[in-house]
Amino acid sequence: MTDTSRLLYIFPALLIIVAVYLVPILLQIGTSIDPAMVTTSEGLDGLFSNSVVGIFATTFRLSIIVTAISCALSFVVAYFIVFWAGRYELPLLILVLISLWLSVLVRAFGLIALFQSTGLVNTFLIQAGLISSPIAFIRNDLGVVIGMVHYMLPITVLPIYATMSALDKNLIR
Repeated sequence: MTDTSRLLYIFPALLIIVAVYLVPILLQIGTSIDPAMVTTSEGLDGLFSNSVVGIFATTFRLSIIVTAISCALSFVVAYFIVFWAGRYELPLLILVLISLWLSVLVRAFGLIALFQSTGLVNTFLIQAGLISSPIAFIRNDLGVVIGMVHYMLPITVLPIYATMSALDKNLIR
């Protein structure tokens, strides 16, 4: 079989991918951008205004923070499950999977109940005498980081767990 005949086998799949993914994305970009915005100097000034650049900078900064925290916590959780959990390995893995299967909306409402100004965390900290007034955990960058890390943990734990469980445990010790 020649290389060109092998490429012909890929062509139908490539055509489907382009039709299903690339065309809708290009259509959305085309309808999202106003032609006057990119052809006039005022439009370009608006596109690169301080607020738009600030939004992109905040998004990039928060994504780096969330990625770093998620990877670090996921490594610790996966390491514990693989090397230290023993007979509790399967129940802990099931807990990770259950948190993955829960609806994002349910998880978000749960986090709001925990971290709002009258939530469990602030109430505990105030009653323990550790703080005098509630900490603003939600509706700010800290809340975004907490929510996104909570969302990403099961997604990052599972591949790290799969990789670590395939390792020879004698090589680690």
